[in-house]
Amino acid sequence: MTALNTYVIITWLPAILTDAGADPALGGALLALFSIFGLAAAFVVPPLTLHLRNPVVIVIVCVALLAVGYLGLLIAPLSGAVAWVVALGLGVSTFPMCLTLVNARTRSTSGSSMLSGAMQGIGYAIACIGPVLIGVLRDAEEGWGSSYTVVFVSLTVLLVSGAIACRPASLEDAGQRSVRR
Repeated sequence: MTALNTYVIITWLPAILTDAGADPALGGALLALFSIFGLAAAFVVPPLTLHLRNPVVIVIVCVALLAVGYLGLLIAPLSGAVAWVVALGLGVSTFPMCLTLVNARTRSTSGSSMLSGAMQGIGYAIACIGPVLIGVLRDAEEGWGSSYTVVFVSLTVLLVSGAIACRPASLEDAGQRSVRR
C-alpha cells in the first residue's frame, strides 16, 4: 500500500492540480517538492524505525499525513497545495520503513530473502495497479471522487498491515509458533 500510494501520487499529482486550475508548471514543481520531502524522510525514518521496539507510531503518523494530504487535495486543492504536498511527501515515509523492517523483523539471510521477495514481489505487483485504476476511474467519471475512495481504502489497509508488520517479533519466530499449533 505504501508503494501504491507513492506511485499514485507520482503519476497523478500534477493532473489533480491542473484539473483544479493550476498551471502545469506548478504541478511539476509540487511533484518535485513531494520528492524532496520523501527523500529527506528516507534518511530519518530507517534509524528511527530501528530505535523503536514497536514503530507503529510511525505508521500512524504517516497514514494521518497521507489522509491530510489527500483530504486537502480533495477539498481545497490549490489553497493549501504546498501543505498538502508536504504532508504527502512525509506520509510516504512508510516506504523506507518497510524496507528497514525486512531486516529488523528477520534473524537470518534466508528469512530476509523470503520476506523481501514476498513483500516486494507481491507488493509492487499490487502497487502497479494503483495508478492504472486511478486513471480508469478518473476517466470514467471525469473527476477524482472514486479515485479518492481507492486511496482512502488503501490507507486503511496500510494502517492495519503496518501495525501487524511493526509487532516486535521475527518472521522466524512467527513461523515456529505456526508450526507448533
